[in-house]
Amino acid sequence: MSIDRLFNWSSAALLLLSVVGIGVALDAPWVLLGSGVLVVAARAVTDGPRGRIMGRRLSLLITLIAAVVAVYLIWQDPMLPLPAISGFALTLAVVKCFEHRTMENEAERIVLSFLLIALAAMISVEALFGLVFLLWAPLMCVVLLLFQVQYGRRRFGGSPSDEEATPPPAGPRARRHLVSALGLNVVLIAAGAVVLFLLFPRGVTGELALAGASSVARTAAGADQHLELVSGARVLSSAAEVARVTQLAGEPPAGGVLRLRTGTMSEYTGAGKWHPTRLAYAADVPVRPGWTTVDADPAPELVEYRIELVEPMAYLPVPAGLREIKGDRSTRVAWDTVRGVLSAAPNGMLLRYDVRADPSNVQASPLIDPYWAWSDPDVRRLAQAILERAGLDPFSPVGDAARATWIDEAAQAFVRHLRSGTYRYTLDLTRVGQDESMGFSRDPVTRFLLEEPVGHCEYFAAGFTALSHAVGIPARIVTGFVAMDRDEVGRWIVRDRDAHAWSEVLMSPELWQAFDATPAAGPLFGGLDSDGSLMARWTRLRSALEVWWYGSVLGYDASAQRMLGNSIMPDWQEQLAALRRNTGHLRNRLDLFFGAGPVGTVWFVVVVLLCIGVGVVLARRHRRRCLLARDLQLESPRDDRLESMLFYGELLRLLHRGGFDKPRHCSPLAFVAVVAQRQPEVAPAMHRLVAVLYRRRFSMGDTTPAAVIESDLNVVAGGLGLRRGRGT
Repeated sequence: MSIDRLFNWSSAALLLLSVVGIGVALDAPWVLLGSGVLVVAARAVTDGPRGRIMGRRLSLLITLIAAVVAVYLIWQDPMLPLPAISGFALTLAVVKCFEHRTMENEAERIVLSFLLIALAAMISVEALFGLVFLLWAPLMCVVLLLFQVQYGRRRFGGSPSDEEATPPPAGPRARRHLVSALGLNVVLIAAGAVVLFLLFPRGVTGELALAGASSVARTAAGADQHLELVSGARVLSSAAEVARVTQLAGEPPAGGVLRLRTGTMSEYTGAGKWHPTRLAYAADVPVRPGWTTVDADPAPELVEYRIELVEPMAYLPVPAGLREIKGDRSTRVAWDTVRGVLSAAPNGMLLRYDVRADPSNVQASPLIDPYWAWSDPDVRRLAQAILERAGLDPFSPVGDAARATWIDEAAQAFVRHLRSGTYRYTLDLTRVGQDESMGFSRDPVTRFLLEEPVGHCEYFAAGFTALSHAVGIPARIVTGFVAMDRDEVGRWIVRDRDAHAWSEVLMSPELWQAFDATPAAGPLFGGLDSDGSLMARWTRLRSALEVWWYGSVLGYDASAQRMLGNSIMPDWQEQLAALRRNTGHLRNRLDLFFGAGPVGTVWFVVVVLLCIGVGVVLARRHRRRCLLARDLQLESPRDDRLESMLFYGELLRLLHRGGFDKPRHCSPLAFVAVVAQRQPEVAPAMHRLVAVLYRRRFSMGDTTPAAVIESDLNVVAGGLGLRRGRGT
């Protein structure tokens, strides 16, 4: 493939990737499809001798209409101007694809591609856009380099003709060298970007929200006692540690996944807000170094954990089915029997405590919420339709045993529905509830279930709880942490990004059972993801990719950097400290050796730098002498005649800086003839210099003064528009 065709295909692919990126950012598949088809069709329509080009007047008219539309949209909604600006830039890019393929238009297309991807980056941080950007960035480097090869020829004096502006065809060897250079540049740039990303973590990983949002979605959702589905909030994960948990006794949790609860919410007040039950009652419990019972229900075997918090928390993370607690000091806590939540006293917060629990038997208090009905009839019809598709009666049967079986099967049917692939897990909620064209004036939970199936774990937990309430099943939302990572000694590491929300269903008057409807949490409850359709698999794959993207890329902070360092080199901190100590000892020895006090190290560094500088100068001089001797076909750079011909090396360097590189096969006299065709004003001086070179090279005798040679070199430098003395 010729360089011209390679540049054409690369620039077209670059613009197409930009269109895909802005389409993903705007979440507009029809805009993406239409613009993508036009960009692809433009190459087929305009290429070739019979290609059709859009007239200048028509392109200006379309650009003017797009500008007017963009200004109107910005005037309608000045708080969100980016979509309107993106639409204008997209229209301009499509129009440019149908214009002439000149250097100016190609440069404008490259600039528009950069503008589109920059606008997309300001709108979206989704994993799918991240993938598009990772493909676009190296391709942009390739296109910029090919653009220089295609149009970046040096011109000396006057306006070049069309023949001069068109680069000659390159041979196979030149193309191979170009491909190698492109590949090397892409690899170096990608490696540099990765190194910079790893060395400089993100400084903002806690809380982000759009301007004007009613509230901010908190990263540490596991420590909150109220749940509010915030439209337009962007949730980012942080790898900062919350706690470390050691299992002291009992069977390990299923799948090696530890769940710690900090709050439960069962009352819905509308507008996406969930609150704890009003029937909750917190009793004072004294905590001492010995075991204290918080729930006297007997259990054959308890699981024992030691929990060590990094910072004090108002609501202590505990496993489900808490029975006993033991603190490292005497204080008081409040145990809510109804909600199963443990809170610390403001003046006596615990940082380290042991707990015993029966996770398989979460007891319910006799005081439960009397209202389990969901007011929206559309949600009720959806819940009944889900049960009918699962072969279940939409109404609860009579009898405790039959009702318990029906509740379990109904809950699993709701989980399968939410994990079926229709609902998409995402942590980016910037566009949730923002599309007024769809008439989103309904409740956020209803909107999630019926109209806009996009959200994170809180949306899925709220949707499952709403479906359960709609058919009279007592259910509540549980917030807390789900930990899967362990350290080198087997302790669970609980991090901010492990904050999670799931649901619990009251199976009988005495027992709660956990259900997790979040697709990204599929491995936590194996067997419930029974849908093996292609759409469901793609949804689960995309959810897992997005969780990794937010947790490992967008949430890459100092804590994640330390985690990465510990995984690669477990004792890197100790080695760094040892290196600092050794460096300090060496500096002290140098100070004593020079006898100049603390500035001894400075003198040593100065001496080393001077030695390195002298060595570089001598090595560069020797290399130049070797190259000149090879070009003049001398046996060795130690030849006595070489000293008298060093001016020729300076002449070659001047010509190189002026854009003339002498081929090895070309003789000095023939090279002078080539340069004289482009720079006739320097030809006489160069002829005199080459004549001196030949006389001295072949020992013909030459008495030309050094001043004459210096004068001719000055003439050549002036004719090329250069100054002598800079690397010559």
